[in-house]
Amino acid sequence: MRRPSNGFGLVLVLVGTLLLMNNLGYIRLHWGQVWPAFPLVFGLSLFLQFLHDWDRGILVPATLFSGAGIFFYYLVNSPTGFNWGALAEWWPIFPLLLGVGFILGYLADPRDTGFLIPAAIFVLFGGLSLAGKVDGFRFYAKYWPLLLILFGLVMILTNIFLGKRGKG
Repeated sequence: MRRPSNGFGLVLVLVGTLLLMNNLGYIRLHWGQVWPAFPLVFGLSLFLQFLHDWDRGILVPATLFSGAGIFFYYLVNSPTGFNWGALAEWWPIFPLLLGVGFILGYLADPRDTGFLIPAAIFVLFGGLSLAGKVDGFRFYAKYWPLLLILFGLVMILTNIFLGKRGKG
């Protein structure tokens, strides 16, 4: 059985220390401001695990959890305060984070291109959905399905031409 890395143990020590200091009155933590640290810290511990094991599959959830923690921290500390209704507008952050995680997986070993297709799909979908929220991009947001059509045609044509080359 594989031994766990020290990264997660270090995270537990830090979180436990902060909570103990809060309970003893040395610092004041408010749950409404602290909870985004949990997905952030979990994601960062996954990045530490990646540095220990070099398992590229860890990079996708590491990016998703870290990014979600940062995003939630921003929402909690925004001038208007945390509002779950804001997720109805900002949900594209999550597929975008998945795409970035797949890009990191590809960058960890560029010889393996298996991470590029989900990276492209998630980054395009999340990025274009977010761009649709910006006034200047709303016109172009109508036409983002053209990118899917082009990507599909490239895949079909590549398979056709590679298939003909393999038969000859």
